[in-house]
Amino acid sequence: MQAFRDAPIGMAVVATDERILLVEDEPALLALGDRVLTQAGYEVHLAHDGAAAVRRAAAAGALDLLITDVTMPDIHGPRLADILHQSRPDLSVLFISGHASGAVPSGGDAAHVDFLAKPFRPDELLRRVQGLLERRHRATG
Repeated sequence: MQAFRDAPIGMAVVATDERILLVEDEPALLALGDRVLTQAGYEVHLAHDGAAAVRRAAAAGALDLLITDVTMPDIHGPRLADILHQSRPDLSVLFISGHASGAVPSGGDAAHVDFLAKPFRPDELLRRVQGLLERRHRATG
């Protein structure tokens, strides 16, 4: 399955100190997501499944955004978000999935949760990320 539609990856770089945990069980998609987000200026931490994401989150310390595939072999994205929210209640979440119904897969504050259906273009990913982070900044003042 192709998660990214054809589009140039050279997006505008944003000056940021925001930290993103990207969780995707398909290695090529994980690498491409890392490339897009890193080129945009974000600090990106990677995990290939939910268990690895929990370990990476503990090692990373502060995180601003979780981007996670909804369906993974061990810990599904909504459960992962619930686990990470226990220690980071203000963590924003962007769910991604190729099995999209168009709805956010779990409850929570709609201002801090979004959903992006695969396939998507890199600029669509960046717009969603920027939107979530902007809403997070407004909420935390």
